[in-house]
Amino acid sequence: MSAVAERVLELAVGFIGVREATGNNDGEPMRLFMNGESVPGSDGKIGYAWCAAFVTKVFQLAGCPLPGNQRKIWAVEEMFQQLAKKKAGRQIGDARGGDLAILPRGKALHGHVELVTGLAFNEETKLLELRTIGGNVADQVARRVHHFEMVRGEPVPHVAIMRWPV
Repeated sequence: MSAVAERVLELAVGFIGVREATGNNDGEPMRLFMNGESVPGSDGKIGYAWCAAFVTKVFQLAGCPLPGNQRKIWAVEEMFQQLAKKKAGRQIGDARGGDLAILPRGKALHGHVELVTGLAFNEETKLLELRTIGGNVADQVARRVHHFEMVRGEPVPHVAIMRWPV
């Protein structure tokens, strides 16, 4: 794992437990990750869905800002597009700590982003387990485990793994 990836994960772990005030994309995450902004989100809630703002802020604090306009990449699709332009994509089997996992949310193929902390194959369930830390996970910064079935070498459901810096 690179020094940047180590720093990114160290910072992310320090934010675990930061929670929204009312569950409406508001409160402490807005202050910490979005410079105090609480703008209407596409989901109609009071504040902006802040998963990408969390990831953006952690990379900024680690001294390695993600590519693109730092405010525009608060939108996950924009973050994905900027990283794709830099050829940051990786196969899921190559995922390592500090990578970005861009996941579907609702109808959006690239609707949510979290930071990879680990990857393992569960022999018992025959599922790939992607361990992450993410913002806006049950209204807070939290650890998660995502399970993927591998079909013809591709994860189901879809996940895009991106590495920065490339």
